[in-house]
Amino acid sequence: MEKIMQKPEMKAFIKIANLSMAIPTTKKMVTVQTLLTKEDDARLKEYIFGTIAVKVGEEAFFLSPKHNVPDTAMLQRDEQGQILGIPAIAGG
Repeated sequence: MEKIMQKPEMKAFIKIANLSMAIPTTKKMVTVQTLLTKEDDARLKEYIFGTIAVKVGEEAFFLSPKHNVPDTAMLQRDEQGQILGIPAIAGG
């Protein structure tokens, strides 16, 4: 399996990521967790992601499932449709 951090989609996302954590707000906010599918939940448990790649408008963030984001936020995925994120355990 290709290392998560080596995926082209992850490299592109990292270039635009906002590390300041200044997440835009809207009237309707949801947790990142609510954007996950059952398959995403299983992947999170399998790989123990520390943060998940999320795009809010034109800004990109690495967030935990507990972070609040606008309901229009989009999880970022690779070519196979798997969510992108940074593993909580180095080398994951």
